[in-house]
Amino acid sequence: MLLCGNHDLPYYALRPACINGSNQFNKELSFSLNDGPSNDYKVERARIINGIWDETFWQSLKGAYLFDGWLFSHAGIKRRFWRKTDSLASSYELFCMGWQSAWNNMHTSEEKNAFFSCGTVRGGESEYGGPLWLDWRKEFDDELELPQIVGHTRLTSENEMQKGRCYCLDFSQRAYGKLIDGKLTLIRLKR
Repeated sequence: MLLCGNHDLPYYALRPACINGSNQFNKELSFSLNDGPSNDYKVERARIINGIWDETFWQSLKGAYLFDGWLFSHAGIKRRFWRKTDSLASSYELFCMGWQSAWNNMHTSEEKNAFFSCGTVRGGESEYGGPLWLDWRKEFDDELELPQIVGHTRLTSENEMQKGRCYCLDFSQRAYGKLIDGKLTLIRLKR
């Protein structure tokens, strides 16, 4: 299972321009490539990535993954994106349908899609970030029916790793988790 992250998204947003020179790419989502080198360099880098990652690869990226009673995502899922139903599987299926719809419309619509939004705490315009941009410290809440394991927000203290039943494991490669039979064990690496 491959989860999509905020660093992957702009390269897919530029895919039509890279593959066939089309002007039908999503300018809104390619915004995070605006920092750093010139536009020519960014487009060339996007061409290289899109030459390696084909459409099948891009379509395999997921916004979240449900496993053993836990929800995995790049940055976390807010209630807005997760409808409570009679089962976790049904809620997950609805999430996936929303994600896939947003993904499939990325190159045909310039409308901002909440799935790909960046919250104001990270320099965006949305009230809070979507599953690729949610900030653990200021936007994430343990508000779903199941615990979550996320990354995205680099933590500086072990005291920040847990919120309720949920964990952020972006800890500068100094910790990881093992999930066995629904039980998460955290392993901290010594450096």
